[in-house]
Amino acid sequence: MSAAIQVHLIDDDEAVLESLGDYLESQGLLVERYARADDAVSKLGGDPAETCIVSDVRMPVMSGLDLQKLLAEQGSTVPLILMNCRSRPTCSSIRSAVSLPSHRFTVAEMMVATSFP
Repeated sequence: MSAAIQVHLIDDDEAVLESLGDYLESQGLLVERYARADDAVSKLGGDPAETCIVSDVRMPVMSGLDLQKLLAEQGSTVPLILMNCRSRPTCSSIRSAVSLPSHRFTVAEMMVATSFP
């Protein structure tokens, strides 16, 4: 039996943090919730095969982009998913800032995509 995936969920919006965290837990994932990226930094290690970080982009003190930059500087290979509820132009600026492709999706699409058998 494989270990459950550890998700570090970071969002300054308490409603998003709780509802998304509850959903991910209902799918069998272990979820640690953080309201601020700078509070989570010291706890974000782990095996990249068993750990994932899901972070909001726009947060006070340390943004999701700042977090991505810090993790890259530390040589982290833990997967990072940046969430953003803004329009497409913001996604383009994020894509160019982190040199990664972006994918626009709805919450319904994400729920279907993350449903486990």
